[in-house]
Amino acid sequence: MNNFGTDFRHQPTSPLNVARAGKLSILFVCAGNICRSPAGQSVMKSFVSRRGLKSQVEVDSAGILDDCVGAKAAWRMRLAALIRGYRINGRARLINRLDLDRFDWVIAMDRSVRRELDRIHSHPTCQLNLLSDFLPDDALVDVPDPINKPINSFHEVLDMMEQACPAILDEMELRLRSSFFWYP
Repeated sequence: MNNFGTDFRHQPTSPLNVARAGKLSILFVCAGNICRSPAGQSVMKSFVSRRGLKSQVEVDSAGILDDCVGAKAAWRMRLAALIRGYRINGRARLINRLDLDRFDWVIAMDRSVRRELDRIHSHPTCQLNLLSDFLPDDALVDVPDPINKPINSFHEVLDMMEQACPAILDEMELRLRSSFFWYP
């Protein structure tokens, strides 16, 4: 606790986290890290770039299951993303406990992923949210896993990402600007 009664260690854009990383960071998490979270990563990187924040915002993705570690994103997700102008690169990785302290924001794709993140680390320093926290109230709570579903399911996931990512970024920018580490 500081002199003002605020425990900054549990704030997503705390002086501790911003000073440590020198930038804000966000991690998208789904089950296998081959559909939803890489889509979130790609869409968010596009919005970060459009706003000229590439040097200030780090974006990554991970999964909670080790079944797909090292695999490329599902080909239908890569295709759906490419049609919209997003490139999904990289390979699936498994989230670890340190990610929940290293990243400022961790966005879970559904409630089961969120429960697993809570199990992995009971007191993370990140801001932990569901993607649906940044969608309208009438949106689905869980981002549906499109694996083994028709191609339009992958487009539905991208629709949700395109709607949520600007809202997430708005919130991140607001918190960053209110931090005394903001240098426009």
